[in-house]
Amino acid sequence: MQKYSQKIDIYGGCGKSCNIPGENRFLSNECREKLSKESFFFLAFENSMCKDYITEKLYDTILFDTVPVVYGYGPYDQVIPRSAYINALDFKTPKQLVDHLLYLESNKTAYNSYFKWKRYIKRTNNQYKTFCDMCIKLNLENYFGIQKSQVNDLESFWGYKKNCWAPPIPQVEK
Repeated sequence: MQKYSQKIDIYGGCGKSCNIPGENRFLSNECREKLSKESFFFLAFENSMCKDYITEKLYDTILFDTVPVVYGYGPYDQVIPRSAYINALDFKTPKQLVDHLLYLESNKTAYNSYFKWKRYIKRTNNQYKTFCDMCIKLNLENYFGIQKSQVNDLESFWGYKKNCWAPPIPQVEK
């Protein structure tokens, strides 16, 4: 993608540093907040291409005012509105994706349409809420007789071999 635009920067363990004390190879919230003020988009690409997998980078990105660009088969529409992200798999080539991003960057109305959903959905920045929800559900078993289940082989349960694929190699235009 950098071949088609000089505006694409890479941050993290394989790229630039945010110059924020204590930053490790994973981007801290302070770094993401800084980048969201400087960037229009955040590439939240999957490191595993699985049917039901969504990278944590997507969840981290929607906290800020940048448009996430995903690359995967996850059920994104079940997590955020379709109008809130861009899936790189919707484009035939990296150049087409870059051209679309450059168009959005130059067209404020089109770009801002990716944030309309934030007017209607309340977000929380509570990293422990998931654990609280899990605790409540576990305790409900005692009160409502919900059947307990046990999974001994998560790989078979999740169907890794039938639900995950090697990422498609994008066609590069010359």
